Amino acid sequence: PPAIRLRDKVSFLGGVLGVSAIEFAILVQPRHFARWYIAFILPLLVLRLWLYSRLRWHYFLIDFCYMVNVSCIFQVLAYSQWTPLIIANFAHATGPLAMAIPAWRNSLVFHSLDKITSIFVHALPALLLFCTRWYPPPGLELPQKLGVIDTLRLGMLTYWSWQLFYVFITEIVLWRRLKDPGLMTSIRWLTTPPYTGLTRSVHRLLNIIGVMKPGEMFDSECWKTKFIFIAVQSVYTVLALLPVAYLWSSFYLHLTYLICIYIVCVWNGSNYYIEVFSTAYRKQFEGDAAARAAATRQMMEAPAPRNRSSANLDGRISRTPSTASMPGTDGEGQDGATQNGATKKSEQATAACDLTRAPCQGPQPAGVPASDTHGLAVLTQAELARASAAFLAATQ
Repeated sequence: PPAIRLRDKVSFLGGVLGVSAIEFAILVQPRHFARWYIAFILPLLVLRLWLYSRLRWHYFLIDFCYMVNVSCIFQVLAYSQWTPLIIANFAHATGPLAMAIPAWRNSLVFHSLDKITSIFVHALPALLLFCTRWYPPPGLELPQKLGVIDTLRLGMLTYWSWQLFYVFITEIVLWRRLKDPGLMTSIRWLTTPPYTGLTRSVHRLLNIIGVMKPGEMFDSECWKTKFIFIAVQSVYTVLALLPVAYLWSSFYLHLTYLICIYIVCVWNGSNYYIEVFSTAYRKQFEGDAAARAAATRQMMEAPAPRNRSSANLDGRISRTPSTASMPGTDGEGQDGATQNGATKKSEQATAACDLTRAPCQGPQPAGVPASDTHGLAVLTQAELARASAAFLAATQ
């Protein structure tokens, strides 16, 4: 529909301009990137809340990645000098959120508002804390090194605070409302077959070690599945937090880490465009070629091509009769020259006619039935183009 195409075009334009603006901010104004972060993330979160509410997906917005973005917003607007909050946000934005891009195969797909928003939700906090760490605002004193254990302790403390809040909201406050199967949550989304990505890997592993029986599937309403996902996400968070202290201490290691993650993001986007759109892309050109051929046949009043399987040796076209068989080719003087010129044009017209419609008058070559009037069935696009050119030249 035109409205959807327009939305995708606007999303593509906005995505490209947004990425360009973010690049400009990091390269030219890294100390002021917090302003750019707020300018991007607030409209995107409001827009996502509105769109997801219409789809009944709004409970996605209490997931961990959104809570980290809310914490980053508080950091920028109210607590820009509070070191513990900055370190906690650095740990989560650089660890679990950034690592979610390759883990969940996030893709930089410019025409998809949903995908580009997901990329910004996971990537912008990491860029914000990168700039805060290496280009701190005036007056902010940050430690030069972090301890691995201290960082892990702080990160898991804040993570488990969110996890308890999530369980309280979904299992106590909203449990009656969430019995509606039409409301989508992250665990329902992840446990809906067919499993992909990390969910598929976890399911296979649990079958191998015997936690799940052969053929047993995840059930989002079962506490066994809920405990599995809480445990798996906790393990993932611990692993993602481990390199954070080293990234805090080294500018080049931190920069390389983020570049690698964003390369994966762009690679996933390229795979999406090529693999998903390749069939439609080819069909588009096939359709154009068929339309051009049909237009040429209509212009020349040629019959539509027959199916090869229904033709007699058919499909073969009659060739232009020889010059000797054409009348008026033996004249002499000016009249003979005129006749020769007319003959050449007649031959060209006959050749064009042979290639595009039924054969013109004249003897048939041996082995070709006289009734074979549909030689177009075996014409290639190149032959059709040459025939069109010959016909036009002959009629000028």
